[in-house]
Amino acid sequence: MNYRADIDGLRAIAVIIVIMFHYGLGSFSGGFIGVDVFFVLSGYLIGSIIFSQLQKGRFDFSTFYFRRIRRLFPVYLVVMVSTFLLAYMLMLPQDFKKFGQSLFASTVYISNILFYLKAGYFDSASHLKPLLHTWSLSVEEQFYMVFPLVAWIFSRFSPRNLFALFGVLTLVSFGAAALYIEKDASAVFYLYPFRAWEMFFGTLLAINFVPPLRNQLLNNITAAAGILLILVPNFLYDASTSFPGINALAPCFGTVLIIYSGTHSQGWVHQLLATKVPVFIGNISYSLYLWHWPIYVLYTYILPNEAEASDIWIMAAATFILSVLSWRFVETPFRLGKIKYTDRHSVIFASTAVLSLVFMAGGYYIYKSDGIPQRLEGKTAAFAHASGDLFGDFTYCKEEDNTIFPDVAFCSLGQQPLNGGNFFDGENYTLIWGDSHGGAYKRGYAYALEKFNNQLHDPARNVSTNTLIVWTGGCPPVFDIAKDENTSSKVIDDRCPVRNQAIADLLQRDKHRINAVALVGRWSYYMNGGGVGVDAHNQIRIWRHSAPETEINNQGEFFIDMFSATVKQLKEDNFKVFAIEQPPEFEFYKARKLALALIREGEGFTENLEQFSTQDYASINARQQTMRQAFNTLEDQRLLEPLYTHQYFCSQSQCSLMLDDMPAYYDNNHVSSTGATRISDMFLPMLDYLSANKVPTSNVPPNKVPTH
Repeated sequence: MNYRADIDGLRAIAVIIVIMFHYGLGSFSGGFIGVDVFFVLSGYLIGSIIFSQLQKGRFDFSTFYFRRIRRLFPVYLVVMVSTFLLAYMLMLPQDFKKFGQSLFASTVYISNILFYLKAGYFDSASHLKPLLHTWSLSVEEQFYMVFPLVAWIFSRFSPRNLFALFGVLTLVSFGAAALYIEKDASAVFYLYPFRAWEMFFGTLLAINFVPPLRNQLLNNITAAAGILLILVPNFLYDASTSFPGINALAPCFGTVLIIYSGTHSQGWVHQLLATKVPVFIGNISYSLYLWHWPIYVLYTYILPNEAEASDIWIMAAATFILSVLSWRFVETPFRLGKIKYTDRHSVIFASTAVLSLVFMAGGYYIYKSDGIPQRLEGKTAAFAHASGDLFGDFTYCKEEDNTIFPDVAFCSLGQQPLNGGNFFDGENYTLIWGDSHGGAYKRGYAYALEKFNNQLHDPARNVSTNTLIVWTGGCPPVFDIAKDENTSSKVIDDRCPVRNQAIADLLQRDKHRINAVALVGRWSYYMNGGGVGVDAHNQIRIWRHSAPETEINNQGEFFIDMFSATVKQLKEDNFKVFAIEQPPEFEFYKARKLALALIREGEGFTENLEQFSTQDYASINARQQTMRQAFNTLEDQRLLEPLYTHQYFCSQSQCSLMLDDMPAYYDNNHVSSTGATRISDMFLPMLDYLSANKVPTSNVPPNKVPTH
């Protein structure tokens, strides 16, 4: 095919709007459509090359893939190595572990599948994934795997029949995307079958079946319409737009119009796109795309605060400079065959295979070694571990999910819990029910249970290990309660009463088999209507689910009434009820933030740790004493037995989250999974009750915190 400078200019538009969208420059809220422009361009360019060679009888798979590798892989290798080195130095183990997984997947061009499978509530945010942008490269590579074979198989078709074939494939792929997006938007976004139609849009043009435009006025109007179809969605679309699917038609069709209108003659739009600056940016667009996202992720990753305007421009400048250098000294020499041996297929294929295996092995090792935590030492290692240790691992849980509690986080101890929905094969069990704090304590309870039974030296008196632990983040373990959080979505908020009702139904079904119920929550959050310190922006409103119109004058009093009603209902159903006191809140502590500060500033930062890890007892007590008083009232009424936590962290004047000089907290309100094991003696009164014969335990901490 003949070179068209205007297509390089179109590449420039695509990459600029993608980068400006990612970097937050201007009002490019829909800049993600730049990727769709690239998809159509790829379909057209690759289709033109292959159809032309097939018509001449000169198409060769080996040559095609050789040229693709020589064009794409060298700079890809440079960016991957550079990103790996920076990620190794900067990233915390839990994030570096995920990086290793994405490094493996992106090496074999299946990262789109990985990111689809990992998309969801518990996945890390996009700004923690340096290789997230490789999903689109994987989609294109999958196109390179499928399209040449299909084109070769049907190469004897006439242009009319070939156009009809790819027209049908386009409609099938587009129809699937349009119909399936409401069911699984992530699949439609990431997976090739739902994106194939965008590339087939380009291949339809490459078949040269549609007659070119020969009227110059119509040519200009068509090209101008194409530009508008690309630029307008760039400003109108945003994160709430259902995309891709039907809404991807505008940028894709706009790209088609620009390509099509410039096939026979070049109007003013094409001439503008073919000027020096757009063409140059188009030439370096591949490098720009490869560099911009790792630079953004790793630069903002280590920043102590949100990126400012100066940071954005630094990242943009670094992206441009590195892209020019890699285009000049990596892309161009390899593409033009100026590097020795790059014209030999066997050398290129063998080198690519070896380097790919090295990347895959490296990614696999990073993942299996949990992010190589031994990279870090001292306090940096300690806080880095705490920053990824909220729920710990689930290896000691028999099940992580189940059909009885859909979408509810779930861990069971003891026997295999599911037997046609009959937990623990009909045996008795203990239920621990909470918000995210329930998950934070699961390892601590498992540790306490094992330790308790080992100390008995009498299996006949052991506490049953059968335990069901269920939790839902931001949802208190209270009957008939509904909530609205400003940091959540309506869909997630609406699940809270549904999930709690599922627990209520289970309690009724298994009321004769449940030995005890333990309630766990961040009580002050629900009472005060929000967080404190680093999460003060988190606000929550609660109400009675069965009476949403009831006016609530004091949320704290209302929550205590609802909590007390739940405890009384459980007691009426003859359950033994325990409730875990919320651990102290350390307003400005976040293990992740401190670990990154230590990486950024070195171990010298340790002298600043105390201001984040200690707090005066009076300020902590001010938020939590009302709930503690409610605990004591219910205890006096013999409705509830509290399990207190403050004695592990607090003296009469000050509290510290450091136990044996190690952090025991994940953030300002959750103990870490490891921290939960260090205060696991808090469960001893509960285990005493559960024991067939009470065992005197001299090491049980006081069951009440002194009132200061």
